[in-house]
Amino acid sequence: MVNISELSQLTGLDLSENLLNGEVPSWLFSIPLLKTLYLANNQFSSQLTVIEDGASNNTTLLKYIDLGGNMIQGSIPKSIFELVSLVVLDLSSNNLSGVIKLDMFCKLKNLTFLDLSYNGLSALTKSSNTICANENLTDLGLSNNKIHGDIPKWAKDIGKDSLSYLNLSDNFLTGGLDLQWMNLQFIDLRSNMFEGPAPIPPPFTCVLFASNKYFVGEIPSTICMLDSLQILDLSYNSLSGEIPRCFKNVNDHLSVLDLRSNKLLGTRPSSFGEYCSLLTLALNGNQLRGQLPPSLLSCQGLEVLDVGNNNFKGTFPYWLGSLSELQVLILRSIGFHGNVGTSKGKYLFSKLPIFDISNNSFNGTLPSSCFRCFEAMMNSTENRGKLQHWGDSYYIDSVMLNVKGLNLKFIRILTIITTIDILNNKLKGEVSEVIGDLVSLWWLNLPQNNFIGRIPPSLASLSELESLDLSSNKLVGQIPKKLANLTSLEVFNVSQNRLVGPIP
Repeated sequence: MVNISELSQLTGLDLSENLLNGEVPSWLFSIPLLKTLYLANNQFSSQLTVIEDGASNNTTLLKYIDLGGNMIQGSIPKSIFELVSLVVLDLSSNNLSGVIKLDMFCKLKNLTFLDLSYNGLSALTKSSNTICANENLTDLGLSNNKIHGDIPKWAKDIGKDSLSYLNLSDNFLTGGLDLQWMNLQFIDLRSNMFEGPAPIPPPFTCVLFASNKYFVGEIPSTICMLDSLQILDLSYNSLSGEIPRCFKNVNDHLSVLDLRSNKLLGTRPSSFGEYCSLLTLALNGNQLRGQLPPSLLSCQGLEVLDVGNNNFKGTFPYWLGSLSELQVLILRSIGFHGNVGTSKGKYLFSKLPIFDISNNSFNGTLPSSCFRCFEAMMNSTENRGKLQHWGDSYYIDSVMLNVKGLNLKFIRILTIITTIDILNNKLKGEVSEVIGDLVSLWWLNLPQNNFIGRIPPSLASLSELESLDLSSNKLVGQIPKKLANLTSLEVFNVSQNRLVGPIP
């Protein structure tokens, strides 16, 4: 049997995406002509030994090493810095620990890609050392580690003119933030403890994630000058002031604008340009007032509109039905009133699987035509369209929904969730039999209204239904026996009605 180490002409070795386990053999790093070593997504564990103690490997040709997605433990071995030809080093998603000093990478002058994310590493953030000659680094991933303190001075010298991808998310970084890397295109600062004003992104930024909790002040208007910006996420901060009206200047290339859970004011969201390219607009949890701007109709590709928990006023915006791609509509707790029937126009929300108008003052009836428009809820989840965004691997849509009496955040699964939430309004009339046609419905929330009549037996057709809440209405008659066939049902609440007879 031939040992791999005896294949002296081997230049590339790819064993990724298997169930290989044990230690990563140190002799792999010494195969004379080997340039690429891919062992990602296996089950390698134990500590990593790149070069045996006392050995030297300055002649190695290794350029690409990918050990991501394993269970490798311990610290990053110092001997890895002897692999001076390295261009790509991926150690992400392991169980590495210990303290890293990024200036140790100064020997790797050819390194362009370094990913240490999803480990348990900490860093010497108070070091004043600089990284020498790392002028080629383009990608740096340090997310999901245990890095505390301010961004160290030496970090700002990493790829100062070359770095295009920077991910520092899910650490414990503090202090002010000055993005001095002029060619950055992707910036992820989420879930840290930075303080002070929101960061001003460099001129070529395409993606900025800065949901951080501690950013304050106004949204910098300089963002409007970013010609390449496609995703802007400043959610879950303490930003105040108005949404810059100049945002309409970036609408023609911005696909995601997420400003949820801040303290933003103003009479309404920023107006939208004639060639709006937004796919997601999330403004939930601010202090915006006035009416939704009709210029939203310029955003014909809009898929997610979440403007709940603001201080808007007005009646149900029927005109949103002209947005033929809309899949998520959240108008929860925004002070709307009036009729939600079809007297002012035809419903066109054919792709809508998430419909939330809870905690408003809507009145009148909900005729059958209101529900017949929800064609997406009449199909199985397998046939539903996927939310499409530039950089799908980066931005994942999420929403807060009231499910089974709890406010829960849902991430990644928006394309299979199906819910109607009309809780706490003033709607009356009978519950429509047509709801029984919405066969992919997961959650039906109609409590705290003035619905009358009987519970429609057609609800027994909702085979995927997990939560049915009809409480605090004026329903009469018996609970339909067929509802006992809803084997997926986890929550069933019909309290505070006028129901009679036996429990099925």
